[in-house]
Amino acid sequence: MNHRLLLLCCFIFSLNGCISKSPEQNPSESSSINKNNIGEVSTETLIAQPPSGWQLIFELNNGDTRLSDFIPSNESKDNWFTKLSFESHAQLSDIDPISIMMGEISKKSEICKSIDHSNLYSGLENNYPTSVRLIACGENAHTSLGEVSLTKGIQGEDYFYIIRIEKKIPSFEKGKAEFATQEIAEWSSYLKTIVLCDLNEARGHDCP
Repeated sequence: MNHRLLLLCCFIFSLNGCISKSPEQNPSESSSINKNNIGEVSTETLIAQPPSGWQLIFELNNGDTRLSDFIPSNESKDNWFTKLSFESHAQLSDIDPISIMMGEISKKSEICKSIDHSNLYSGLENNYPTSVRLIACGENAHTSLGEVSLTKGIQGEDYFYIIRIEKKIPSFEKGKAEFATQEIAEWSSYLKTIVLCDLNEARGHDCP
């Protein structure tokens, strides 16, 4: 891990100790009882909501896979710089979060000039295996811009959930990313407010 990334990780952990939620965030249930393509009912519920005023630019729900992307109100679908994505995949529910995070890094490595990454958290949240990772892409081959992303993966019993925040920044050499540590730390706090639970109490993942 490079020196700047190490300092950012330390700053995030420090801030998370005193911030419980992002000031713009107003969490509510974003999903409740759902059916997959073979008609099975899932009682898993992801409690999350994008920041106030953010706009939905993409949505897909075919049962087994659910995707949605949000951007700030002052950005456009074709010219965004910050994006929040929610994903849930029934076919990935048997894969552990760290393996999914490594897959994210591998995919980024295919299109990025350089990659820095750091594990921010791996453990249990509400008895679900969970991992959060910070990834810095030096230059994306498609946009010629650098990227910083925070990704949270939660292994549910019915779906695997991915919550990803991406921010485009000027391209940079490996270990020399320039970005606002305060903003990244606030996003880390926002991710901590996103909770997966289950309406079926027998499963042991109580909803608040």
